Amino acid sequence: MTEYAKFVKIVPQVNTTTNLGFQAYVTLPSTKNLPSGYINMYCGVAGFECGVSSAADSRFYDATTKTYKWHWFVNGPEIDNGVPYTQFKDGDRIHLKLVLGDDGRIRFYVNFNLVFTSQKTYTTSSDSLKAARFIFGALQNQYDGAAPSTLPAWKLSFSKIVAEQMMFKAPGAGDWTSVTAGNTTAIPVHTPTTGTTPSPVNINGTTNDLANARYAVSMTV
Repeated sequence: MTEYAKFVKIVPQVNTTTNLGFQAYVTLPSTKNLPSGYINMYCGVAGFECGVSSAADSRFYDATTKTYKWHWFVNGPEIDNGVPYTQFKDGDRIHLKLVLGDDGRIRFYVNFNLVFTSQKTYTTSSDSLKAARFIFGALQNQYDGAAPSTLPAWKLSFSKIVAEQMMFKAPGAGDWTSVTAGNTTAIPVHTPTTGTTPSPVNINGTTNDLANARYAVSMTV
């Protein structure tokens, strides 16, 4: 399966593959246009990706406001979904925390409430794709095979999404460390990387304030 998607990855550069967790406050966009696909923001560690998502899917649709709402999710070796799919609305501010505990279990907290504990135990990995990190993501299309050589116009958009008070957990008995411009990098990514990608190639509205543990994105078309 090939994704037509755009991301910004917030990745600590200290103990990159051995950090044990990530947390942040996330303010959802006040408006969005979701003709297809989804928007999500999540923390990652040890192969898990846990956060909040909204999708062009009837389960997320609120007939009163005529908008797609948001829910929390867990992806990875184990999967869980917060229901109903209309838990949060545009503009809400939500705290997300994902941590690999001393007992090897993954725990995911939403607004300081424990919503998921893994059944199995896990460890950190030398695979940087499994590093403790925070991701802003937007997916417009998924293809069963390869994507077309020339991708369709990008139509998904959203107003500002803010992640702030971002922190990562050092390995061992390490404390939570605030993100700074000196210890963390923001990396824009898009998929697929082959063929012709129409403009905008990456998420085109970013405010890098990592010096204050803050980063914001928006998408205009």
